Amino acid sequence: IKHTNTPIEIKDELIKCVIFQTPTKSGFILGLHHIIIDGFSTQIMADFFDNYLNNRPYIPEKFQSYEEYVNAEETYKNSSRYNRDKKFWEEQFLTEPICSVVSQAQKGLDYTSSEQNSYISNEIFVKIKKFCDTNEISLNSFFDAVISLFIARKYEVDKFTFGVPVLNRTTAAEMNTIGLYMHILPLICNMEPVSFVEFAKKTEDNKLNLFRHQKFTQTDIKDLLKEKGYTVGNIDATVIAQKPKIGKFTRQMAENIASACQIDSDCVNVKATTEENLGFTGRLEGISSHAVCLIEK
Repeated sequence: IKHTNTPIEIKDELIKCVIFQTPTKSGFILGLHHIIIDGFSTQIMADFFDNYLNNRPYIPEKFQSYEEYVNAEETYKNSSRYNRDKKFWEEQFLTEPICSVVSQAQKGLDYTSSEQNSYISNEIFVKIKKFCDTNEISLNSFFDAVISLFIARKYEVDKFTFGVPVLNRTTAAEMNTIGLYMHILPLICNMEPVSFVEFAKKTEDNKLNLFRHQKFTQTDIKDLLKEKGYTVGNIDATVIAQKPKIGKFTRQMAENIASACQIDSDCVNVKATTEENLGFTGRLEGISSHAVCLIEK
């Protein structure tokens, strides 16, 4: 327990392993810094250990070293695909305002917030799943559409963006490799007078289009916006995880995000919640996050 509650500092070893034994069981606790592993990688590791403990061979047909991925990323930045992706994001953000204009009065608001948990009963979840299956909408896009509607009504805006996580694994080898591939990309939302089904389907189409250009990282987009005169006004982020409990680390996380975005830490708020044992985060298969960011020019 002491080991699991001890954070791994970036200056220390990025992997820690503790073997334990009790009168009734034995095992090990593995700790890894998030800078070298993402949520999808934990599922790869779980599959490996499950097969190993059950005496089943587990050798993926295709895999690569993480070093190969890093080298491939450098090659990508000098490729025609990079230029196509850059053009796509320029067209997304620079042909019209990213979000509705924020008044001077709104700029004076305190953007800090507190955590609030809302739980969906299994009965309602089954209805949502049936609705998504009937209308050919993924659960992920359904909830992204719900979040979009909430933001639009809460902040009275009709055009805005919020961050969505992407796997950033586009080859079979990458799907079988442990490392930090996942990043966040901005999903642009345009509120229009259409039915919820139409809006959710459009949200899904927009995400699929975004995924085609997911190699262009969050940092690349930030640099592109800075080049065109845009700055980050504030960020409100929510981390969704059943475990571990990260409440006591949210302030440090906010400071790290502020440092990466080159803004004051008071302009960043990070909070945590759970999905009450539902979905892949509830099954301890990974962690997800959502972020709302105000961008000004």
